[in-house]
Amino acid sequence: MKPSAKTLYACQALVELAQQYPSRRPVLIEDIARRHNIPLKFLQQILLSLKAAGLVESRRGPEGGYLLARPPGQITLYEIVTPLDPPSPPKRSNPLPNSQWSALPVWREIDETVKVILESYTLEKILLLSQGPQGMYYI
Repeated sequence: MKPSAKTLYACQALVELAQQYPSRRPVLIEDIARRHNIPLKFLQQILLSLKAAGLVESRRGPEGGYLLARPPGQITLYEIVTPLDPPSPPKRSNPLPNSQWSALPVWREIDETVKVILESYTLEKILLLSQGPQGMYYI
């Protein structure tokens, strides 16, 4: 599975929002776009989709911006990917030889495995992984 640009940008933006979660201060979309080199209009579309999915909130006004709707430990990668790149199982197109169609259960198993893995990673876990090993010294 190769993630789309939309999914990669969403993850970058949400990891940044996860970093700011303890302060509960909204982050300006322009700041996220600039720091991560994401086209602003594209990021606006992404965050609107994530807002509709209940993953982010927006606030208006001088203290406005975006923030996570839930704690980072409660938002999984699967929840981020699904509204942006919904899974689509292989469809039987006519005429598809029976030998190719018989592989459909394999693709379903692959999809389920990917889902399990994506559900096992929360924004909190990704944030910890992005910070690297703490307290390690190298000689």
